[in-house]
Amino acid sequence: MKLIAALLIVSSTAFAGRELDKSMVKIFFSPDKNVYTLAYKGSDSKKVYIEIISPEGKTIFSEYIKAEGAFNRPYNLKELPAGDYIIKVKDRSGVTTNTIHHGTNNVNKTKNFINLKAKDLKYQLTIVSPEKTAKVRILKNGQQIYSALKETTNGYSEIFNLEKLDPTQQYELQVIINDEVKSFSL
Repeated sequence: MKLIAALLIVSSTAFAGRELDKSMVKIFFSPDKNVYTLAYKGSDSKKVYIEIISPEGKTIFSEYIKAEGAFNRPYNLKELPAGDYIIKVKDRSGVTTNTIHHGTNNVNKTKNFINLKAKDLKYQLTIVSPEKTAKVRILKNGQQIYSALKETTNGYSEIFNLEKLDPTQQYELQVIINDEVKSFSL
């Protein structure tokens, strides 16, 4: 009986100590609003615990989010004093932490987050970027059939309904921000 209890303690400690894949969690900053957006890229349904820790090491906010795959969650730290805050994200896969330098010049520390989620030939495109615009293109067999400049200042999301397109053709969606091109096969 003591052996079983010891094994349970060791296995639960090992699970709790696993690190969550850092590519599943990104933090983006919107300097005009002092808003940090947590972008979580899970692959299935799970409960995600998020905790924000102050520079003094105190939990100032925590919540559980029931995630159906990926989600974006903004956090407004405008009223908080400058300092290094920790955002801890925990799911059944493990835990990861990200440090944000609130109240400092964050503009050059951010990167573009571009995500495409598909369901029944409907594609939800989400862009979080410090840039003001992104070019969105759809190509059919390498030829452009759609092009638009999208405002991304406060984040951008749009659903593209491609049910009427010919399924025998090859389609690609491209997002272009500055010189970065991200392509998705549809």
